[in-house]
Amino acid sequence: LTAIAKDYAGNQATETRSYTVMAWTLSGFYPPIDMNGVFNVAKNGGTIPLKFEIFVGGTELTDIANIKSITSALITCDTKLPSGEEVMLPTGGTVLRYDLDEGQFIFNWNTPTTPATCYRVTLTALDGSSLVAYFKLK
Repeated sequence: LTAIAKDYAGNQATETRSYTVMAWTLSGFYPPIDMNGVFNVAKNGGTIPLKFEIFVGGTELTDIANIKSITSALITCDTKLPSGEEVMLPTGGTVLRYDLDEGQFIFNWNTPTTPATCYRVTLTALDGSSLVAYFKLK
């Protein structure tokens, strides 16, 4: 970035500054979610904790304002994805928060109550980067 300033007397000064725009990196979803291209099997009507971290360069972001959206979409179950182990989870309310003790974001996703359905859950950060996990409800 270069800035040039002139005053009314004709004096001029030029200053140059350099900066680097660091890429955002999303880490997660962490266990109990399996991110290895499988359907996570879960009880319909249950609560699934989506745990993740966001970094800009080496700096961890902790403000929930950096999350653009967390969405779930009904998808067909007869894709090529195999089913993973059943996700055993506690019940709880849906809330997005940053857990200082764990050093990660947590969003408790309340699954739909319809059994034998499949969902894609997508987390999108403000920069457009995303995490995706697949779920099969029993």
